Amino acid sequence: MKAETFPFFTPAVPGLESLLQRELWTLGLHPLTEDGGFFWKGTWREFYRAQLMLRTAGRVLVRMKEFEALTFADLERDCTDLPWRRFLAAKQPFKLKVSCAKSKLYHEDAIAERLAGWITTATGAVWEPGAPDADAQIFIVRGWHDRFTVSADGSGDHLHRRGYRQEIAKAPLRETIAASLLHASGWIPSVDEGTGRGAAVRFKAPTADLTDPFCGSGTIVIEAALAARKIPPSMANPKLNPRPFAFWRWPSFDPEEFTKTVESLRSKVLDKAPMKLRGSDRDDGAVAAAIANARRAGVADDVSFERRALTDAVLPEKGWVVTNPPFGVRVSEGKDLRDLYAVLGRRLAEVPGTRAAWLCSDSQFQVAAGGGWTTLHTFPNGGLDLTIVGRG
Repeated sequence: MKAETFPFFTPAVPGLESLLQRELWTLGLHPLTEDGGFFWKGTWREFYRAQLMLRTAGRVLVRMKEFEALTFADLERDCTDLPWRRFLAAKQPFKLKVSCAKSKLYHEDAIAERLAGWITTATGAVWEPGAPDADAQIFIVRGWHDRFTVSADGSGDHLHRRGYRQEIAKAPLRETIAASLLHASGWIPSVDEGTGRGAAVRFKAPTADLTDPFCGSGTIVIEAALAARKIPPSMANPKLNPRPFAFWRWPSFDPEEFTKTVESLRSKVLDKAPMKLRGSDRDDGAVAAAIANARRAGVADDVSFERRALTDAVLPEKGWVVTNPPFGVRVSEGKDLRDLYAVLGRRLAEVPGTRAAWLCSDSQFQVAAGGGWTTLHTFPNGGLDLTIVGRG
């Protein structure tokens, strides 16, 4: 008998949608593009796999309902009969994230108060708007041109919180953005299979050496090691145990099916990364943090970190340089960093067989690093528009 499927939604970072879309395809899913991300249908096991395996996603949601509402009466009609008990038990805390635009129902606080009352009546759960994401069940309500969607968040803490990065250097890079940089660079290669639009996508195992000469707390190199060893990002620790998820608390959670999923993924993990993964930084504290983070991620034997300035960094002759150089607004406001980018360009020119990709916050830095750079993706991050540039 065919397993029952459910509707899901995975939000995407604007500008990086194609990277998440390809990840979803590699999981055998069939994502449909919607505003803000991708809608897909799957079994609970596919939902568990997505939570564990997606490297560029921040959350995976269960789409509960989509409907039109012009009045609070409409909202009550469509929301009171939703299966809240599937996601909430009595006395469990929950919170609501409501956003509305171009809709007759526009008062977000009033919508949240009405919904909270209906949910509390239906389940006996407790509305706690200020509760941390990790402690409360999140429901996301979005109104756009009078069309509303209600979704239950299955992740809890944002998925970039793998659990290993407990020590950080200046201006840390989110793990999901580091993974996006690795995908966008081509270091994690992918191939299209079959015919027709989006027929199938498969990730090939990365094989090239990789260096990050501005490694900071090691995020890019550690994410590369996880991908190289086929370690699911949400199982990034020496024992390959999954990080906590919101769906663990759901009355509908199937622990046996989840355990089978985890064991299947564990069986595919490689014992060792098949390439050299190196990071360097001029700051002793950053190097120490990177080493500690790699140990917590379970990849200490797959990577090496050392204190080196850019001028002394060891770059791979036929591998990749993937990095997040410092930029003024982030770590050194008011200082001219163009010389640093000029040095980066000269160092890369010394190893012409090396391919490179990096995050750029200003076109003047791209110019300073020399010609031949291609814009791969542009996306918002921390109030800035960042660009992934590549050459190779």
